[in-house]
Amino acid sequence: MHATFTLMRYIDDVAFHADVRPRLIAGLDAQASPITPTCCRTQQRAPHRKTAALLWPAGLALLAQIAPEFRDAGFTITLPWDRTFETEIDLRLQPR
Repeated sequence: MHATFTLMRYIDDVAFHADVRPRLIAGLDAQASPITPTCCRTQQRAPHRKTAALLWPAGLALLAQIAPEFRDAGFTITLPWDRTFETEIDLRLQPR
């Protein structure tokens, strides 16, 4: 679906890389807790939760702007690797 693809691009390219990722990195730097393969599982999960908490509302705002004829039928937002370089977004939309 065109709306899904377009929204995913905006969420990833604009919301994540321009807003969420810099905030996430700044928070990790302030805590001196980089994501590394050797850090404990609790430390590894925190950036994943923070990414989802910041990116989901941004995604909903973009959805309202880009494709208001659709509603959120489920966002899954994760960091696919133990780093902040990219995010993985699974997005489902339903007509309003």
